[in-house]
Amino acid sequence: MRGGVFAAAAFALFLLPLAGCSMQMNDATRSRLLDATWPIFDTGTTASLRGVCGIDGRSAWASGSSGTVVRTVDGGNRWQVFSVPGAEGLDLRCIHAFDDNTAVVLSAGSPAHLYKTTDGGQTWSLVYEDTRPEIFFDAMQFDQAGFGMAFGDPIDGQIQLITSSDFGSTWLRRDAYTSPAVAPGEAGFAASNSALALNDDCILIGLGGQSPAGRARVARADHYGRQWRIVETPLASSKSAGIFSIAFLNGRRAVAVGGDYLQPERAESHWAISEDGGSTWRQPEGKGPRGYCSSVAVFPALGSDVLLAVGPHGMDISTDGGRRWVGADDTPWHALDTTPDGKAVWMAGPDGRVGVYRVR
Repeated sequence: MRGGVFAAAAFALFLLPLAGCSMQMNDATRSRLLDATWPIFDTGTTASLRGVCGIDGRSAWASGSSGTVVRTVDGGNRWQVFSVPGAEGLDLRCIHAFDDNTAVVLSAGSPAHLYKTTDGGQTWSLVYEDTRPEIFFDAMQFDQAGFGMAFGDPIDGQIQLITSSDFGSTWLRRDAYTSPAVAPGEAGFAASNSALALNDDCILIGLGGQSPAGRARVARADHYGRQWRIVETPLASSKSAGIFSIAFLNGRRAVAVGGDYLQPERAESHWAISEDGGSTWRQPEGKGPRGYCSSVAVFPALGSDVLLAVGPHGMDISTDGGRRWVGADDTPWHALDTTPDGKAVWMAGPDGRVGVYRVR
């Protein structure tokens, strides 16, 4: 664990830009920021971790390169490191945990393997496999009722979708009639397992690549993905640019972040907000995140409008629903995940790094 002095110093650096920024912050939010903890942990692996899922402030899972999964159940003081049998050569970029003992992980690239454990990672069962050479999964998400979806890059012009209705135990591959059609060269990004977002009303898939008009688009459907339509966003799109992460704030409000991962310092046309469930998008007039962002998450414990976004430049924060952003810290991260109770956000990054931002 790298905590203690490091965490206190990092948090002090985080507060400095907030104190001098033009963003309005109410007293309750400021008080909760001051009462938060931000430890960073050495999990015992050097794997690049791009999937993370928090159960609560004490329990979380993360996954990444070389078939690696890590788990803590005591707030990060101790970590278990697992090498999933049969996945040693796979990049497990997607993970979802249901509790301390039950989780599913999905690999990016071919072959695509999806594993499930029900005993805290001691054993894993292969529950889905796709050996097509073109298959490449980008993200996997679940709702609280056990409905899950994973999406992958298009094959023959169709985004690849698989769904589960039993908490990831069995999966069904969707056909072309129930998956979105996209333009040639258009695809998703598997940077943080968060280019897919579900809420009670709809599903949003963030895209990039060679899209029409050079603008990143979103595939939108009702909650179970029966009818899809494609909508344009203000984010720039190219082979290395587009939408990397989407998060719902509350109701029909959503935010999308991204940029160009080959030009991570570029801070333009790389975030947008929606007020209507992803049907339309706009880029606010305020200052955006400092550069390319791979993941965004809402932090409800600090307020319904508080967002964190991360990338190679570090962390940025917004307290007004994504309209304006300020730099918070320079530690590189890949992925974020908010716990179901909204009181903690877990982070995963390079070299086995995991952190947690939680309100006491």
